[in-house]
Amino acid sequence: MVKGGPHDRTRRQSGRDARLTSVLDGMRAERHEPLFVRSVDRLRRWADEHAVPWIGFSGGKDSVATALLVEQTFGADCVHAVFFDSGLEFPETIDYIGRIAARRGWRLTTIPAVPSALDHLVATGYWDLRAETNPEPFGCSMHELLIERPSTEATERFGPVMAWGLRAEESKRRRMLLGANRGIFTMRNGVTRMAPVWDWKAEHITSYVASRGETLCPVYARMVELGEPAERARLSTMVDASALEFGRFAWLRRGWPNEWAKLCAVLPRLREFG
Repeated sequence: MVKGGPHDRTRRQSGRDARLTSVLDGMRAERHEPLFVRSVDRLRRWADEHAVPWIGFSGGKDSVATALLVEQTFGADCVHAVFFDSGLEFPETIDYIGRIAARRGWRLTTIPAVPSALDHLVATGYWDLRAETNPEPFGCSMHELLIERPSTEATERFGPVMAWGLRAEESKRRRMLLGANRGIFTMRNGVTRMAPVWDWKAEHITSYVASRGETLCPVYARMVELGEPAERARLSTMVDASALEFGRFAWLRRGWPNEWAKLCAVLPRLREFG
């Protein structure tokens, strides 16, 4: 490659962009430090009243910030990240979760969905015009399979106090739930759920994660590279009907062609959306 050519200039520009981003993240973290300190104090009070929580850990930016906040408050030895593996995760998500837990010395437990989300989608028949349809082929909904069952198992194994990365600004429903309870509530079954970052904005999340020396899951950056607006980039399962209006399957086809091909082989109607 010729020195000073376009690739060389691109690398220099990328380096300057990375340094600028690092400086800006540092400035934002300093500006938001009072919020971070209040959140640590709040989490410590909650734990005094209940217990140090285990963490519902998806690898998404909010759950990462929550785990880092628990680490800052109680130490890495007290971070127990529990990952509910749907069986439809992006490959980068699985890798990222394993790496960040190992690097920071967190305890990591994976609870796989049984059957997997992919098995469930295939069995419904909705994704293949030749198949018979059944909305609950295994006697349960997708929500029960991916959320309720693993949550129940985690509670039985690790206790009734958990933390999750929910934030009020993400939806009206979350604003109502979290605002009314100021980020913590105990359900009728005795399970206490804490949302330590419930009143944080998106910029608080990214600056805090950077201030703790971490980066976000690379799926976010890949989505933005493909054209997804940064504010709409979400870490979810590869097949997620909740964001069809944002072109999720088009991003999947363009950004992860090998995964797309494997999924289309068993879910033929995916091609109608991507």
